Amino acid sequence: VLFDSILSSSLELPASLTITNVNDSPTLATALEDQSAPEDAAFTYAITSGSFADVDAGDTLTYTATLADDSALPSWLSFDGDTQTFSGTPENDDVGAIEVKVTATDGASTSISDNFTITTSNTNDAPTVATALEDQSAPEDAAFTYAITSGSFADVDAGDTLTYTATLADDSALPSWLSFDGDTQTFSGTPENDDVGAIEVKVTATDGASTSISDNFTITTSNTNDAPTVATALEDQSAPEDAAFTYAITSGSFADVDAGDTLTYTATQTSGDDLPSWLSFDADTQTFSGTPTAAADLDITVTASDSTDNITDAFSLTVTNINDAPVFTSSASVSVTERTYLADTVAATDEE
Repeated sequence: VLFDSILSSSLELPASLTITNVNDSPTLATALEDQSAPEDAAFTYAITSGSFADVDAGDTLTYTATLADDSALPSWLSFDGDTQTFSGTPENDDVGAIEVKVTATDGASTSISDNFTITTSNTNDAPTVATALEDQSAPEDAAFTYAITSGSFADVDAGDTLTYTATLADDSALPSWLSFDGDTQTFSGTPENDDVGAIEVKVTATDGASTSISDNFTITTSNTNDAPTVATALEDQSAPEDAAFTYAITSGSFADVDAGDTLTYTATQTSGDDLPSWLSFDADTQTFSGTPTAAADLDITVTASDSTDNITDAFSLTVTNINDAPVFTSSASVSVTERTYLADTVAATDEE
């Protein structure tokens, strides 16, 4: 409206006012909350709707996520900008805390960010077998030792210490000859003849949370020949002259602990000479027999042999004298004429 002071009159003119928009940056309406993500468990976190705002009508925000230092998110964690959702499964190496930055950007490329922390708590991981235990051989009567290779068992949990135990595969105790030192993870002992064969041994590694892992291996004890032994001493014998004599060695007088070993037997005089001609020895039945013809004192050695070694034992055989009747050595018959004087000499011998 214009006024004329002289004419005291006014004139109305048309007018308009246009207000142009100036972009407003997005704002943080609600701070993002810190999150926890247990190890080995699926994690998901959707940003609360309305956490970011933009007063500009018609503006649409886009969302991105990085670590607080603008580096990429760890490989286990993904972010969907359309749904504003984080997801993933952290593993043992991800235990700890990370600071995540979410940025909301409008159409004019102005943005606002907010940070929050994801803390991955440790979940106990069971020990694992890193290297299978190797089968072992343990010759009979020889000292045996086997230290488990370092690193055969592993535990990814930081600070976990493993403890070790050993049993047979069926959880029964180790045989008496075999011991196990859990501190050094070492087996030791000396197997004997009764231990020849194979046993399956189980080693168990247990962590501080009482979770464990086991692995089995075989110890094979090979046979080492054991010499035969005298189990029962041979008894001295007597044999009357001119009478049939027999003596069977008592079963079990000689022994051999080696399974499957068969003993063979021989007999001589202890001097090394052969048996006298009247005396024979049956090795199959271990029996002496014969008829002595004269008194004598004999020392006889019996040898029992396996495929490699032998053992001997001796006994005395006394042949006792039996009196023999005299024996004529001249003719016992003479021819004479009736009523004729006879004079003759008769000869005889007596061994006694």
